[in-house]
Amino acid sequence: MEYIVRVGFLKYVTEGVVMKIYVKVVPGTGKVFISTTPRIGIDLQSSAVTALKVALNLTNSKVKYDCFIVVQADKTIHVIDGPSAGAALTILIMAKIMGLELRKDVCITGEILQDGRIGPVGGILEKALAAASHNIKIFLVPKGQGEMLRPLVISRKVAPGVTIYQVKGYVRVPLEEVLRERGYDMKVIEVSTVREALQYFLKPQ
Repeated sequence: MEYIVRVGFLKYVTEGVVMKIYVKVVPGTGKVFISTTPRIGIDLQSSAVTALKVALNLTNSKVKYDCFIVVQADKTIHVIDGPSAGAALTILIMAKIMGLELRKDVCITGEILQDGRIGPVGGILEKALAAASHNIKIFLVPKGQGEMLRPLVISRKVAPGVTIYQVKGYVRVPLEEVLRERGYDMKVIEVSTVREALQYFLKPQ
């Protein structure tokens, strides 16, 4: 998940944050209960409701469950919000229903859609950097978001001590390459659906 932090007068920087999510499911009526530190936003609540519906559908569960979710951010921020945790919530709920044990070195970002597909989200680079700094080995991203645009800058010296820099266009660069340039060795994999993403979380038999 990404958030905006103030670092100076009228200066704001977008950073990524790694969240710890704890999920418990019990037979019930399909309700979702959420506790967050810090406070929660509307988008995250909506994502949690969708996550439970999708998880029940994909697991072909004949039992209705209530879902209890605890979300904790690893940095001091005011509000947790956005759809980025939707895919992760769905996978956690599915794992609880199916009794699966998940790898702890795999991380995912992405919106959960009603049909189980994973939708695009913003701040992919910031989220990747946050994940890499927490020793994540595999970072799953929505289809089409495994690359980022980098400006192609041309420099021209026009006078002694004067150089003009001009952006001539943009090139696509794999996110893995950008991470390596910053000292991280983390695999980035694009996924289209929650069912596909779940396979990367399962421990080798």
